[in-house]
Amino acid sequence: MFTDVLSLVLMILFIILGCLYFLYSLFYIKGEKNIKYIIFHSGYSLITILFGVSLLFYYPFNSFSFLAITTYGLTAYTGFILAYYFRDEKRKKIIFYIFTGIFTFFTIWKLFSFKELTIIQRLPLNVCNILIIFMIVCSFKKIKFLDNYIICFAFLGGLANFLVGGYYDDIVRTIEEGGLGVLSEGLGFFHERFLEAALLHSLFLTMCIFTFMSNYIKLDWKKSLLNLIWIAPLFIIFSFTNQIWETDFFFTGTKGATPSFLISIYNAIPHFEITLFNFNFEINILYSLILISGCGFVLFALTYPLSKIQDRIYYKEVEQK
Repeated sequence: MFTDVLSLVLMILFIILGCLYFLYSLFYIKGEKNIKYIIFHSGYSLITILFGVSLLFYYPFNSFSFLAITTYGLTAYTGFILAYYFRDEKRKKIIFYIFTGIFTFFTIWKLFSFKELTIIQRLPLNVCNILIIFMIVCSFKKIKFLDNYIICFAFLGGLANFLVGGYYDDIVRTIEEGGLGVLSEGLGFFHERFLEAALLHSLFLTMCIFTFMSNYIKLDWKKSLLNLIWIAPLFIIFSFTNQIWETDFFFTGTKGATPSFLISIYNAIPHFEITLFNFNFEINILYSLILISGCGFVLFALTYPLSKIQDRIYYKEVEQK
């Protein structure tokens, strides 16, 4: 089977890369190499090798599987490694451009490849992947409140995709049949839906950690809350359009791949129907307020403590210089 051969080739490649990086960090890079340095870089070599080995277990690809853990572990660790090597503003900007290009590629891939979805359902307009549009905007001109949204929901999206696993292998039932994933027909991790979801959201973590640790994006809880100015009206718009196009942008109802716990909350809250332009719309005002408030809480809860940590990291680096 092609995927068996592919997983074997990739395993060998990542084992070689892990070993080469260990030799590179130990012998090629000049400077003092204390115990912290050795542990930091050898740890990255180890997780790279483990990721290679885990590719042999590509099917089924499920939450907390060996491959899922090493995928998110490697990409998160890569964020710290990038922050270690790329410290000046020009290089940090280049790395941000590269991430923007990668995420744009994933967006285009989804637009042209996921034929089972309508073209509208493929648009990057959900809570986490709308940040790709913002990254493109910020590549031309940094907008600080959008920066804060990018880093918050990149982290939340990456973490939630790993924990909740909206797209994981279900060898028994598909989502439509009440399962927790989609059938990958033996492809597991290499199924295009899983590959896109896992790589995109795990790279969100890489970008998030890099921009945070390198201080490329400066967190500010006051600026982050300014995002509610556009989140609230957009949520209201999507609460109508989602029902027309059967999308799940911003998880306003029970359409598409809305997480089951949100569906339970939605159904538990009384809602009513109105008719507009000969179309019946469900209106759930309290649910809308809960989710908009939830977005505000996430923005504050992440940016307030992390901004304090970021300041300490930055001032510690300045003192060392």
